[in-house]
Amino acid sequence: MNKERMPIRFEDILPTARGKDDAFEELVCQLARRHPSEVAAEFRRIHGPGGDGGVEAYWLLADHGEVGYQAKYYLASRDVRWNVIDESVQTALGLHPRLTRYVVAVACDLTDRTARGGKSGWEKWTERKAGWEADARRVLGHDVTFELWPASQLREMLEHPLMTGLRAHWFGILPLTAEWLAERARRAVADLGERYHVEDHVSVGSERLFDVVLRTDAFRQRLRGRLQRARTNAGLHLVGTGHRGEDAANARRAVDAVLEVDSLWAPA
Repeated sequence: MNKERMPIRFEDILPTARGKDDAFEELVCQLARRHPSEVAAEFRRIHGPGGDGGVEAYWLLADHGEVGYQAKYYLASRDVRWNVIDESVQTALGLHPRLTRYVVAVACDLTDRTARGGKSGWEKWTERKAGWEADARRVLGHDVTFELWPASQLREMLEHPLMTGLRAHWFGILPLTAEWLAERARRAVADLGERYHVEDHVSVGSERLFDVVLRTDAFRQRLRGRLQRARTNAGLHLVGTGHRGEDAANARRAVDAVLEVDSLWAPA
Protein backbone atom coordinates (compact mmCIF):
# COMPACT_ATOMS: atom_id res chain seq x y z
CA MET A 1 0.00 0.00 0.00
CA ASN A 2 1.18 3.51 -0.81
CA LYS A 3 2.24 4.96 2.52
CA GLU A 4 0.78 8.40 1.96
CA ARG A 5 -2.63 6.73 1.56
CA MET A 6 -2.41 4.71 4.75
CA PRO A 7 -4.81 5.68 7.55
CA ILE A 8 -3.33 7.35 10.61
CA ARG A 9 -2.87 4.81 13.40
CA PHE A 10 -2.15 6.36 16.78
CA GLU A 11 -0.44 3.19 17.95
CA ASP A 12 2.21 4.00 15.32
CA ILE A 13 2.97 7.48 16.64
CA LEU A 14 6.67 8.32 16.89
CA PRO A 15 7.57 8.08 20.60
CA THR A 16 9.49 10.79 22.39
CA ALA A 17 12.19 9.98 24.95
CA ARG A 18 9.35 9.53 27.47
CA GLY A 19 7.28 7.24 25.26
CA LYS A 20 4.16 7.29 23.12
CA ASP A 21 1.96 8.78 25.85
CA ASP A 22 4.15 11.87 25.86
CA ALA A 23 4.22 11.95 22.05
CA PHE A 24 0.41 11.90 21.89
CA GLU A 25 0.21 14.72 24.42
CA GLU A 26 2.61 16.80 22.34
CA LEU A 27 0.67 16.08 19.15
CA VAL A 28 -2.60 17.20 20.76
CA CYS A 29 -0.95 20.39 22.00
CA GLN A 30 0.40 21.12 18.52
CA LEU A 31 -3.09 20.64 17.07
CA ALA A 32 -4.54 22.87 19.79
CA ARG A 33 -2.04 25.59 18.95
CA ARG A 34 -3.04 25.37 15.28
CA HIS A 35 -6.77 25.60 16.03
CA PRO A 36 -7.22 28.79 18.09
CA SER A 37 -10.59 30.39 18.72
CA GLU A 38 -11.41 33.80 17.29
CA VAL A 39 -10.56 35.50 20.59
CA ALA A 40 -7.37 33.53 21.30
CA ALA A 41 -4.53 35.69 22.62
CA GLU A 42 -1.68 33.52 23.95
CA PHE A 43 -0.95 29.79 23.88
CA ARG A 44 0.83 28.14 26.81
CA ARG A 45 2.27 24.61 26.79
CA ILE A 46 2.64 23.10 30.26
CA HIS A 47 5.64 20.97 31.25
CA GLY A 48 4.03 18.10 33.11
CA PRO A 49 6.43 15.50 34.62
CA GLY A 50 5.70 16.90 38.08
CA GLY A 51 2.00 17.47 37.41
CA ASP A 52 0.36 19.44 34.63
CA GLY A 53 -2.32 21.21 36.63
CA GLY A 54 -5.05 19.26 34.87
CA VAL A 55 -4.13 20.57 31.41
CA GLU A 56 -1.36 19.81 28.93
CA ALA A 57 -1.74 23.30 27.46
CA TYR A 58 -4.20 26.16 27.37
CA TRP A 59 -5.17 29.22 25.37
CA LEU A 60 -5.52 32.57 27.12
CA LEU A 61 -8.41 34.42 25.51
CA ALA A 62 -8.83 38.11 24.85
CA ASP A 63 -12.08 38.05 26.86
CA HIS A 64 -10.06 36.78 29.88
CA GLY A 65 -11.30 33.21 29.56
CA GLU A 66 -9.19 30.07 29.11
CA VAL A 67 -9.43 26.94 26.95
CA GLY A 68 -7.72 23.93 28.49
CA TYR A 69 -6.54 20.74 26.75
CA GLN A 70 -6.03 17.31 28.28
CA ALA A 71 -4.69 14.32 26.29
CA LYS A 72 -5.02 10.67 27.26
CA TYR A 73 -3.33 7.96 25.23
CA TYR A 74 -6.08 5.33 25.33
CA LEU A 75 -6.14 3.19 22.18
CA ALA A 76 -9.48 1.48 22.86
CA SER A 77 -12.74 2.64 24.40
CA ARG A 78 -12.63 -0.16 26.94
CA ASP A 79 -9.24 1.06 28.17
CA VAL A 80 -10.37 4.60 29.02
CA ARG A 81 -9.80 5.25 32.72
CA TRP A 82 -12.56 7.72 33.45
CA ASN A 83 -11.46 8.17 37.06
CA VAL A 84 -8.09 9.46 35.81
CA ILE A 85 -9.83 11.97 33.54
CA ASP A 86 -12.03 12.94 36.51
CA GLU A 87 -8.89 13.81 38.49
CA SER A 88 -7.54 15.94 35.64
CA VAL A 89 -10.83 17.83 35.35
CA GLN A 90 -11.03 18.49 39.09
CA THR A 91 -7.42 19.68 39.13
CA ALA A 92 -8.05 22.01 36.21
CA LEU A 93 -11.17 23.47 37.86
CA GLY A 94 -9.14 24.13 41.01
CA LEU A 95 -6.15 25.76 39.29
CA HIS A 96 -7.77 27.53 36.32
CA PRO A 97 -10.67 29.63 37.61
CA ARG A 98 -11.06 31.38 34.22
CA LEU A 99 -11.64 28.11 32.38
CA THR A 100 -14.53 28.37 29.90
CA ARG A 101 -13.85 25.35 27.67
CA TYR A 102 -12.10 22.06 28.37
CA VAL A 103 -11.05 19.65 25.61
CA VAL A 104 -10.32 15.98 26.30
CA ALA A 105 -8.44 14.21 23.49
CA VAL A 106 -8.19 10.42 23.36
CA ALA A 107 -6.46 8.15 20.82
CA CYS A 108 -9.56 6.03 20.22
CA ASP A 109 -13.20 6.31 19.18
CA LEU A 110 -15.79 5.58 21.84
CA THR A 111 -18.19 2.68 21.57
CA ASP A 112 -21.96 3.04 21.17
CA ARG A 113 -24.74 0.91 22.66
CA THR A 114 -24.92 -2.74 21.60
CA ALA A 115 -27.19 -5.70 22.32
CA ARG A 116 -24.66 -7.03 24.81
CA GLY A 117 -25.67 -4.40 27.35
CA GLY A 118 -23.50 -2.39 29.70
CA LYS A 119 -22.65 1.28 29.37
CA SER A 120 -21.05 2.31 26.11
CA GLY A 121 -18.13 4.68 25.85
CA TRP A 122 -20.38 7.51 24.68
CA GLU A 123 -22.82 6.92 27.55
CA LYS A 124 -19.94 7.15 30.00
CA TRP A 125 -18.75 10.37 28.36
CA THR A 126 -22.24 11.90 28.51
CA GLU A 127 -22.59 10.94 32.17
CA ARG A 128 -19.14 12.29 33.10
CA LYS A 129 -19.68 15.47 31.08
CA ALA A 130 -22.90 16.28 32.95
CA GLY A 131 -21.08 15.80 36.27
CA TRP A 132 -18.18 18.03 35.22
CA GLU A 133 -20.55 20.76 34.08
CA ALA A 134 -22.24 20.70 37.48
CA ASP A 135 -18.86 20.75 39.25
CA ALA A 136 -17.75 23.75 37.17
CA ARG A 137 -20.84 25.76 38.12
CA ARG A 138 -20.32 24.88 41.77
CA VAL A 139 -16.57 25.54 41.91
CA LEU A 140 -16.16 28.40 39.41
CA GLY A 141 -19.61 29.95 39.43
CA HIS A 142 -19.90 29.83 35.64
CA ASP A 143 -20.44 27.32 32.84
CA VAL A 144 -17.60 25.38 31.25
CA THR A 145 -18.03 23.61 27.91
CA PHE A 146 -16.53 20.11 27.87
CA GLU A 147 -15.57 18.78 24.44
CA LEU A 148 -14.21 15.42 23.28
CA TRP A 149 -11.61 15.03 20.53
CA PRO A 150 -11.77 11.30 19.68
CA ALA A 151 -9.44 9.56 17.24
CA SER A 152 -11.68 10.14 14.21
CA GLN A 153 -11.73 13.90 14.81
CA LEU A 154 -7.98 14.02 15.37
CA ARG A 155 -7.46 12.16 12.08
CA GLU A 156 -9.71 14.63 10.28
CA MET A 157 -7.68 17.52 11.69
CA LEU A 158 -4.41 15.86 10.68
CA GLU A 159 -5.61 15.21 7.12
CA HIS A 160 -5.85 18.94 6.41
CA PRO A 161 -3.16 20.04 3.91
CA LEU A 162 -1.68 22.45 6.46
CA MET A 163 -1.04 19.54 8.83
CA THR A 164 1.33 17.78 6.41
CA GLY A 165 4.34 18.47 8.63
CA LEU A 166 2.68 16.94 11.70
CA ARG A 167 1.71 13.79 9.78
CA ALA A 168 5.21 13.44 8.40
CA HIS A 169 6.88 13.89 11.79
CA TRP A 170 4.61 11.83 14.03
CA PHE A 171 3.54 9.09 11.60
CA GLY A 172 6.06 9.17 8.74
CA ILE A 173 3.24 9.94 6.30
CA LEU A 174 4.16 12.46 3.62
CA PRO A 175 1.43 12.95 0.98
CA LEU A 176 3.40 13.52 -2.22
CA THR A 177 0.33 14.54 -4.18
CA ALA A 178 0.37 16.77 -7.24
CA GLU A 179 -1.22 19.52 -5.17
CA TRP A 180 1.41 19.24 -2.44
CA LEU A 181 4.28 19.35 -4.93
CA ALA A 182 2.70 22.25 -6.82
CA GLU A 183 2.38 24.24 -3.61
CA ARG A 184 6.06 23.64 -2.75
CA ALA A 185 7.06 24.72 -6.25
CA ARG A 186 4.93 27.86 -5.92
CA ARG A 187 6.61 28.71 -2.61
CA ALA A 188 10.07 28.16 -4.09
CA VAL A 189 9.27 30.48 -7.00
CA ALA A 190 7.88 33.09 -4.60
CA ASP A 191 11.03 32.90 -2.44
CA LEU A 192 13.25 33.42 -5.49
CA GLY A 193 11.27 36.50 -6.47
CA GLU A 194 12.67 38.38 -9.45
CA ARG A 195 15.61 35.97 -9.63
CA TYR A 196 13.31 33.32 -11.14
CA HIS A 197 12.54 33.40 -14.87
CA VAL A 198 10.84 30.39 -16.42
CA GLU A 199 12.54 31.07 -19.77
CA ASP A 200 15.94 30.51 -18.10
CA HIS A 201 15.21 26.81 -17.62
CA VAL A 202 17.72 24.46 -19.23
CA SER A 203 16.58 20.92 -19.93
CA VAL A 204 19.04 18.21 -18.93
CA GLY A 205 19.02 14.47 -19.45
CA SER A 206 18.68 13.74 -15.73
CA GLU A 207 15.12 15.15 -15.83
CA ARG A 208 14.05 11.92 -17.51
CA LEU A 209 14.82 10.07 -14.29
CA PHE A 210 11.76 11.72 -12.76
CA ASP A 211 9.66 10.40 -15.64
CA VAL A 212 10.89 6.90 -14.82
CA VAL A 213 10.24 7.24 -11.07
CA LEU A 214 6.77 8.71 -11.63
CA ARG A 215 5.97 6.34 -14.51
CA THR A 216 4.68 9.23 -16.60
CA ASP A 217 2.95 8.86 -19.97
CA ALA A 218 5.99 10.43 -21.64
CA PHE A 219 8.26 7.72 -20.24
CA ARG A 220 5.85 4.92 -21.15
CA GLN A 221 5.60 6.21 -24.71
CA ARG A 222 9.40 6.26 -25.04
CA LEU A 223 9.62 2.75 -23.61
CA ARG A 224 6.87 1.44 -25.85
CA GLY A 225 8.49 2.98 -28.93
CA ARG A 226 11.86 1.43 -28.19
CA LEU A 227 10.32 -1.99 -27.50
CA GLN A 228 8.40 -1.86 -30.77
CA ARG A 229 11.60 -0.98 -32.64
CA ALA A 230 13.29 -3.90 -30.91
CA ARG A 231 10.53 -6.23 -32.07
CA THR A 232 10.70 -4.98 -35.66
CA ASN A 233 14.48 -5.23 -35.80
CA ALA A 234 14.39 -8.68 -34.23
CA GLY A 235 11.91 -9.84 -36.89
CA LEU A 236 14.09 -8.48 -39.68
CA HIS A 237 17.12 -10.15 -38.13
CA LEU A 238 15.36 -13.51 -37.93
CA VAL A 239 14.33 -13.30 -41.56
CA GLY A 240 17.74 -12.10 -42.69
CA THR A 241 19.58 -14.91 -40.94
CA GLY A 242 17.32 -17.56 -42.42
CA HIS A 243 15.65 -18.76 -39.21
CA ARG A 244 12.60 -20.82 -39.92
CA GLY A 245 10.15 -23.02 -38.16
CA GLU A 246 10.38 -23.70 -34.45
CA ASP A 247 13.53 -21.64 -33.87
CA ALA A 248 11.94 -18.55 -35.36
CA ALA A 249 8.71 -19.07 -33.37
CA ASN A 250 10.65 -19.42 -30.11
CA ALA A 251 12.64 -16.30 -30.89
CA ARG A 252 9.50 -14.29 -31.59
CA ARG A 253 7.91 -15.48 -28.32
CA ALA A 254 11.04 -14.33 -26.49
CA VAL A 255 10.77 -10.89 -28.09
CA ASP A 256 7.04 -10.69 -27.22
CA ALA A 257 7.89 -11.53 -23.60
CA VAL A 258 10.25 -8.56 -23.53
CA LEU A 259 7.46 -6.33 -24.87
CA GLU A 260 5.29 -7.29 -21.89
CA VAL A 261 7.62 -5.18 -19.73
CA ASP A 262 5.52 -2.22 -20.83
CA SER A 263 2.54 -3.48 -18.84
CA LEU A 264 4.61 -3.49 -15.64
CA TRP A 265 5.06 0.27 -15.88
CA ALA A 266 1.41 1.14 -15.54
CA PRO A 267 0.87 3.88 -12.94
CA ALA A 268 0.72 2.55 -9.37
